[in-house]
Amino acid sequence: MSAPTSRVMSIEDDPHDRLLLSRSVEKCGIDCELDFMHDGEQARNHLVALSRGSGDDRWPDLILLDLTLPVFDGWALLSWIRSEPSLRHLVVIILSTSKDERDVRWCHRNGASCYLVKPSSLEAFDDMVCRIDRFWLQTARLPTKGELDDGARR
Repeated sequence: MSAPTSRVMSIEDDPHDRLLLSRSVEKCGIDCELDFMHDGEQARNHLVALSRGSGDDRWPDLILLDLTLPVFDGWALLSWIRSEPSLRHLVVIILSTSKDERDVRWCHRNGASCYLVKPSSLEAFDDMVCRIDRFWLQTARLPTKGELDDGARR
């Protein structure tokens, strides 16, 4: 059996939302390894380990980040990721219940790849997850960590 083609890191403290995401990934037939981090501090520690080359060296292809997290919230984590040169290549998709335009603007100003509001129905959530897969994992061409580190410029 071959390894999944993609790796998705979900930073989500709500067990129901983690279960919902797992279910939608399976229902959409997405070939990915889904890594769950329960708070921003756990995610930060994992990303620090990756940037130092320790542990599992496989970077996430994308991060799904909730904003309201315990310990180290999503706003702080997004700011930290974008301030770290070794992490700037990461796709960070905000996945929040907040529809507040101030949150949307802040996240985009601070480097979010996109901002999605969690749908309220199962069908709409499944559809959103399938669309994330189709665009971010199947269609978009994203640089890898190595491509950004090679120093080549046009």
